[in-house]
Amino acid sequence: MIADERDEIDIELLGGDLPQWQTNVFAPAPRDDQPLYGAFGEIEDYPHGQKSVRAIHSYTIDWNADRIQWSVDGSEVRTLRKGVTILPSLGY
Repeated sequence: MIADERDEIDIELLGGDLPQWQTNVFAPAPRDDQPLYGAFGEIEDYPHGQKSVRAIHSYTIDWNADRIQWSVDGSEVRTLRKGVTILPSLGY
């Protein structure tokens, strides 16, 4: 989902990489009108159970002003804290 500010928090399931999935944040810098793609994404492994995007999984994204957490099947797999999203060299 893309907000009015043109930012996005998501997960992506890629059919060509069955044992892994992606966690992403896309957000434009104050001087840009398009999100910065790839800077805040990670490839994740399944922590337990069937380790394939073909299996049925429950994905959760929980966020507040200080952090974003991604979970799969009730296990947290990634936390992105506000402080690590500051990239002065890119104007973020």
